[in-house]
Amino acid sequence: MIVTSITQVKELLLDKSLKICLIDNNSVEFFLRIKEQVDIKQLFEDYDLVLIPGWIKTEIEDSEYRKNYVNELKQMEAINFSYIDELDYIKLVDYKDAILFNFFLYSCGSIKPLESFIKRNILKNKPIEELDDYQIWLDTLYKEGFKGEIITNGRERKKNAGEISICVLSLILAFFYMDNIENITIFTNDRDTYDFNKYAINKMYSNKDYRAMSYKSITFKSNDFLIYELFNKKLLNIVSNNELSRLRNPKWVTYTRKKHDNSIEEGYRLIENEEFMEMLRDSTLYIAF
Repeated sequence: MIVTSITQVKELLLDKSLKICLIDNNSVEFFLRIKEQVDIKQLFEDYDLVLIPGWIKTEIEDSEYRKNYVNELKQMEAINFSYIDELDYIKLVDYKDAILFNFFLYSCGSIKPLESFIKRNILKNKPIEELDDYQIWLDTLYKEGFKGEIITNGRERKKNAGEISICVLSLILAFFYMDNIENITIFTNDRDTYDFNKYAINKMYSNKDYRAMSYKSITFKSNDFLIYELFNKKLLNIVSNNELSRLRNPKWVTYTRKKHDNSIEEGYRLIENEEFMEMLRDSTLYIAF
């Protein structure tokens, strides 16, 4: 079911035990690769609410294939679906401008030129209480802060804008709606989104004003996580390296593995497809990202 207004979204967020999924553009591209084997319902049946930030919506709609796939998702009766315009983030935080500014600042914090831009061109050495209106500084951030490149359809694509937006939205949900949410899961294959989120939460707790705030943990499903999960649920059939190569390139993977004495091995390293084929059959494995 399509949820068309931010008021409806806020009403849904007041329900108890919500399972929420946020989707990145790169994950939609992956869904298209597995579409012939995996029904869209099988990907999202565990969630009550699916959200896509507006800046990611723009990236999705650069491709008719991605746009049409999301339109299929929107028609599912069992799941509430909504695009969230970044301008509406202020309503989700009940107009608490200062904390929303810090969500953006901390989400951008590991990109030092972008962090410097925000401090120089938005904060301007003034107290947070003297910030311009949210709509004004958000527009400045998007148009001038993010580097752009012109793509084939003539649009200027803003590097990292989608990843920052999904990170901020996840923080809003985690800190403002924790009592009503069972879990928040981000579908993304972009390591930046994972790193931005971890950095932002650490920065929140280095700020004495926010240290006492509780929050709901945020989890991730990368493409590798989904391949492993769907393969072991027997929803995705992979019998050769060639088939696997259609779904993934060699990449750095964060994982844990349970050892014979119940201790936990932690790993973060480059995994080639041949090794990943073996990992698919390892029941002791957990892929974090």
